[in-house]
Amino acid sequence: MNIKKAFLSAIDDFRLVNAKDRICIGFSGGKDSLILTYLLSELLQWKRLEISVRAVHVIQTKEDANLFSQYYEKLLRSWNVELTLISVPAACPVDGPSSCYSCSIQRREQLMHFAYAQGYTKIALGHHLDDILTTFLMNSCLHGKAEAMAVRRFYPSFGVTLIRPLAYISEESISRFVQKEGWPTITCQCASKNIDSRLDFRKRLECLTRGSLEQKRKLFTALQSLGAVSDMEIHFGK
Repeated sequence: MNIKKAFLSAIDDFRLVNAKDRICIGFSGGKDSLILTYLLSELLQWKRLEISVRAVHVIQTKEDANLFSQYYEKLLRSWNVELTLISVPAACPVDGPSSCYSCSIQRREQLMHFAYAQGYTKIALGHHLDDILTTFLMNSCLHGKAEAMAVRRFYPSFGVTLIRPLAYISEESISRFVQKEGWPTITCQCASKNIDSRLDFRKRLECLTRGSLEQKRKLFTALQSLGAVSDMEIHFGK
C-alpha cells in the first residue's frame, strides 16, 4: 500500500482539509498518531493550503510527560510541528468494562476544549481502516447498530470538525512504515486496557477478511453505502 497516496485520497474524497485550516492532532506517541503527524506535516509545504498543525498530548503520568518532553518534542519539531502537553483534570476510571471507553471520551473532551479555546478548526485522530471496521463489528454485534467511526464529523457545540485522515490505511501498512523509519513508539499504560473487548473484535475482523486488504476495502465501501462512516456518500479511494 502506498500510504501517502491513500492519505491524500482520504483527504480529497472526504474533504478533510481546507485552506487556512488550523489542525489539532490528538498525539499519543503510538504508531498511528506518529504517522498521522508526519503526513499532516508534509501538507505544511503546500503553500496554497496555508494550514497550521499542532500536536496535543493528554498526559497520563509524570513519566509520560517526561518522555514526551525529552523525545517526541524534538522529533516533531524536526517536522515543523509544535507539541503541547495538557493534563486531564480527574483520573480516568481504572475498573469496569467501560473504563477504556470512558478514558477515551475524557481525553477526547480535553482535546475539544483545547481546540475550541485556541481557535482550531479541525481535530485529527489516528484511527485507521482496521479501527473503523473493528468499531463497526463491535457496534453491530454488541449493540445492534450499523455504526462505525465517522471519517469526518462536525461538533457544533465546540465549532470543530473531527477528521480521521488514515481511514484508507491498514494497520499493517502503518506498522511497516513506522518500523522502516525507526520511530520508537509507546502504548497505553492504563492498567485496565486488557479488559477492553476491542482486541477480540480485531481478531474477528482478521478472520472475516482473512487479512485481505482488498476485502477490508470492500467492507469499507459497503459501510459507505449505508452511510455508516460519514455524512457524505463518497466512493472508496482512487
